[in-house]
Amino acid sequence: MKKRRIFAPSTYWFEDHIRLDKFQSHHLKDVLRFKIGSQLYCFDETGRVCQARIDKIQDDVLILQAIGVKTAEKKIQNSISLAQSIIKSNCMDLIIQKSVELGVYEIIPFTSENSVIRLDEKREQNKLHRWGRIAVEAVKQSGAYQVPCINHIVTFGGLVELSEKYDIICIAHPYSQQNSFTGEVAKGKKFLLVIGPEGGFTQHELNRFNGLPNSFMWSFHSNILRAETAAISALSILNYQMNRNYDE
Repeated sequence: MKKRRIFAPSTYWFEDHIRLDKFQSHHLKDVLRFKIGSQLYCFDETGRVCQARIDKIQDDVLILQAIGVKTAEKKIQNSISLAQSIIKSNCMDLIIQKSVELGVYEIIPFTSENSVIRLDEKREQNKLHRWGRIAVEAVKQSGAYQVPCINHIVTFGGLVELSEKYDIICIAHPYSQQNSFTGEVAKGKKFLLVIGPEGGFTQHELNRFNGLPNSFMWSFHSNILRAETAAISALSILNYQMNRNYDE
């Protein structure tokens, strides 16, 4: 039987033990019926992993003995970051979940001229907290250990500034004449995939993208896809091609 995997933030880790919070402790001992001596795996947002054994219960909080702590190694050298224009809640949740399952390195939510969703500061913080929880659950489900960073929501101009740190910038565009990117994959290790809003990018925004070095427009399907379908499909194709390129 596979041991259960739980996420324990780095603030819970000490020299030789992990102290869970009351919510996790309640779930393990009262819902899952874990007892002193039960074993499981723990991981945090830095990629640190370990086997753990429930050592004691102190003030209704589980204290775990950490065994064999190590930092998880990345499976591939290349990384894909997703810049996603924010869309309605349930679709955005799906994109967060599936992109994490597909091994995305980080997620950059952004707004552009045709974005329908606009968030004030309080709603943004609530969304980021929710997306963070979804990301952690997706990591647990998929068997990965690296929890991707979810950036604060940026404007289109902010996204353009952030794009300078990437080797390759790929903008999904249904009317692009380019449907292959084999040559681009070999040019760098840090890849930024940009998925626009339901209404697409304006010509002004496309012109700004075209002015960026190492950027290209990419049409990967003959149909017009919904934003969430485009993000998941594009990430799947990129993952396959980049892993294939690395293996060769």
